[in-house]
Amino acid sequence: MGTTFKMYLPGEEVTAQDLAEEAKEAETKYGTETVLVVEDEEAVRELICRILEKHGFTVISSGSAQECSRAVEQHKGQIHLLLTDVIMPEMNGKQLYENLAPILPGLKVIFISGYTQDVIAKHGDLIHGINLISNPFTVKELMEKVRSVLDGQKDLPITFLM
Repeated sequence: MGTTFKMYLPGEEVTAQDLAEEAKEAETKYGTETVLVVEDEEAVRELICRILEKHGFTVISSGSAQECSRAVEQHKGQIHLLLTDVIMPEMNGKQLYENLAPILPGLKVIFISGYTQDVIAKHGDLIHGINLISNPFTVKELMEKVRSVLDGQKDLPITFLM
């Protein structure tokens, strides 16, 4: 009776510098900020919210611009980041950001799109130099994009013009 545990240790020596680099990499993937997720596709929205929550973020979830407005009014505290779909039924992501930015000082934004760049450009929804993540994306890509935008790092300009 009893339990047996086997522990396998790496065959190479791990230095303090290796551990420090690993810890730094882990820090960049987590956060404590509040993120407002506005996505009309429920499955996509729920997945994004779960990923962000798992990585320490406070998440406010909305399926539409109207729902988003109510959620913002009810929220006490700062909202650091808007993560929104580019093309939605009621209002596109750019219009939503333009409506929220004056009432949420310091709000940063990442646009999500499953459409190709050509389709987005035809809609004229985005402007030069925005933060965009293409759907589908990996957890790592999402977390790196969120962290870089929150930390104030600029993306390379995107060639979408109005």
